[in-house]
Amino acid sequence: MLKMLDGLKFWGINPDLLFVFPYNAIAGALAAYLLYYLFRHAIFIMKRNELERNLIKFPGLAEVRAQLGDLNFDKKYYRAARIYYAQAIDMHPGLHYARLRLAEIHFMSGETQKALEQMSELLKRTSEEKYKYGVKMLMSKWAVPPEVISGIMNS
Repeated sequence: MLKMLDGLKFWGINPDLLFVFPYNAIAGALAAYLLYYLFRHAIFIMKRNELERNLIKFPGLAEVRAQLGDLNFDKKYYRAARIYYAQAIDMHPGLHYARLRLAEIHFMSGETQKALEQMSELLKRTSEEKYKYGVKMLMSKWAVPPEVISGIMNS
């Protein structure tokens, strides 16, 4: 009678099996993955809080907003990244990398026309080769027709 009421064994679960090789390896890997994920999320929260404190300290600094956009973009929070990049570009139109990332977000959301406008504006504002290369690579990544690419690159 006591064996029937012995905790998990009553429900048909044998806790001794949890310590056998495949189960303990799987549980260990799952625990390691969970700790890794929690650690990465904690780092993200700390970085975001630091940048938000800098945003309060320096409200007119567009680079802080662009860095917040980068942080959210890397974490795949595209809606927040779009807002921060747009604010940064409004404050300082010369932030070319923010404009390039904003164009990529527009491509991801299917707003190709807005993305092409951002890229043509970027090419009007700078003549640096690295941005021209970035625009060309981004357009080829999103399968923009070659005639559109040449039209934007030559404008």
